[in-house]
Amino acid sequence: MGKIRFVWTVLVFALSLGAGRARASEKRSDVAEVVARALQKKAMEEDYLATNFSKAQESLEKALTACGTDACDVKLRAALRRDLGVVQIGGQLSRPRGQDNFVEAQRLDPGIALDHDLETKDIKAAWEAAKGRATSGGTSGDGTKKSDAGKAPSSGDTSSAPAAEPSWNAGVKLVVKDNNIAINPVGAIVGGLNITYTRALSEKLSLGISGLMVVPVLVDYFAAGGGIGGLFWLKRPNTGVSFGPYVQMFRAVPQQTTGLSMVAMAVGAELGQRWLWESGVNLGFGGGLGYSFPLAEDTCATGATCSALKTGLAPRLYLDVGYAF
Repeated sequence: MGKIRFVWTVLVFALSLGAGRARASEKRSDVAEVVARALQKKAMEEDYLATNFSKAQESLEKALTACGTDACDVKLRAALRRDLGVVQIGGQLSRPRGQDNFVEAQRLDPGIALDHDLETKDIKAAWEAAKGRATSGGTSGDGTKKSDAGKAPSSGDTSSAPAAEPSWNAGVKLVVKDNNIAINPVGAIVGGLNITYTRALSEKLSLGISGLMVVPVLVDYFAAGGGIGGLFWLKRPNTGVSFGPYVQMFRAVPQQTTGLSMVAMAVGAELGQRWLWESGVNLGFGGGLGYSFPLAEDTCATGATCSALKTGLAPRLYLDVGYAF
């Protein structure tokens, strides 16, 4: 009986030790993924968008080191390889190493795709070229082993050395489009001209200044004014989803009345979507809710202008075409 108890004790201890090691391994894996995702976010949403390409590459290489060969989910490791390739090609750091990372990303996760917001013709061409190598194998584009694809370029590797002065818009299709001028084509046809200039202030914030003119085509008054508004972008200025407040001030003059006018203000908020192409051409669509009110009651002596402008709550819709630069 003593021997049987001893065997059972040893067996239970071994199983407990194995389970403990498994839990510890899972915990280390979770920590590695958290660290890797944080580094990935910093690289692609901060450093790369600010054109700090070397810093973005460094962050992604640290993330890959944290993941190792099995500490992170295979899809995360593939995404890190893909992003590293985007940084190396888009930032003109090393096209051969970027292609190697594209190949490795597609080998790890055959279903992975590029982020369309960061896609350029050069990056897309390298991605498509990597598809054949991902399925056929072979050496790297610069003759190195595929396992070296994610490593930092050595000081003696002239083929992968960073460019001395990468151009501001090298490979980054959207970030460098800090300015945008847009016009409402439908409004211009029916008598309302609205032109807006938007300037990016940071990675997710922009400021817009607009000019408005309405002639008596579908309405019985003439109006002119301007406005200012802030836009918060989910990704980056001038592309994707945005939302923010606006303030407008305008003066309206009834067509049938002389000597009377109304100076009014409108405040509100809007939500919109903008599609930006690499050429700079973009299309915006959105809407919101605003409230307009006269700044002085005596400007509406007859009420004609106030009633024509329907002071109070009113929906706001827009469809515009712009050019970003």
